[in-house]
Amino acid sequence: MSKKKPIEFWIVELYDPTAEMEYEEYENLSRHYVRTEKEARDLIEKHTIEHMPKETDTALDAAWKAYTEWTPFDPQTGEPNTPIAQPKNYEAKPLFKWKETPYFKHPEGTIGTVINSMAEAIGADNIGENWNEGIWEDEYFASAHLHTIE
Repeated sequence: MSKKKPIEFWIVELYDPTAEMEYEEYENLSRHYVRTEKEARDLIEKHTIEHMPKETDTALDAAWKAYTEWTPFDPQTGEPNTPIAQPKNYEAKPLFKWKETPYFKHPEGTIGTVINSMAEAIGADNIGENWNEGIWEDEYFASAHLHTIE
């Protein structure tokens, strides 16, 4: 008897972060099936960027500058401070980050995108985005999980 190789694929769910009611969010949900994690990540990133600020915003730029400024020395002790690492492009603008959680801890997926701390600090009104309240509760813009058929 030969052992067959399991079939693996990724299920990607793209949410509507502008839906005001929960049923609308699920009404506008789209589900896609892809073969590789790279395809899943590309699909998620494309969907997320569609909902992020596109135009340069002077208030956003000023907040980002303040967010990334650092002092080379601690004024209290005179000890050198560790410089802030240069963020990856997707963490600076558009304002999202990747989140990975084990499937058994979060049933919505193992990989996904959420807004980052910069977006939370500035707020939806200031960046002109109509995100729903769920987005501010650490909800995904999109998520994916690996599915295996034995």
